[in-house]
Amino acid sequence: MPHILIFEDDPLLRTMYQKKFNTAKFTVTTQPDAANAVADAVAAKPDIILMDLIMPKVDGFDATRSLMADPKTSAIPILIVSNLGDPATIQKALWFGAKDIVVKADLTPQQLVAKTRDILAGKQSEHVLNPQLIEVLHIDTQAKPKRN
Repeated sequence: MPHILIFEDDPLLRTMYQKKFNTAKFTVTTQPDAANAVADAVAAKPDIILMDLIMPKVDGFDATRSLMADPKTSAIPILIVSNLGDPATIQKALWFGAKDIVVKADLTPQQLVAKTRDILAGKQSEHVLNPQLIEVLHIDTQAKPKRN
């Protein structure tokens, strides 16, 4: 049974995701913020992480960067689930190490489960990291984590 760690600050969405993934035969661990993302991931040992971007304390970008920089968590795939889906957000999410990014409003919970299973199966994102766009968007390239 795959294990998913969900970082989502909205209690309604967190509960809905938990129920949907439980029904889909996932073991689910949830956190209302990503302030301790690395420690939470080390403790939970998930197969995949679902990460909101806009959260209190630590945003999903910083949490993703921290997770990718730590040798204990850098191999865990991260799926960003956000209300943001503009090109800059997509490129930044991929740059910091997320496997994919989806817009919450564009997916049903069932489609989110299917997308999660696709990532676990090794399916590539439809989004492509564009280094030239990273430069144009002024994304801090020094902040990219070094994978161990």
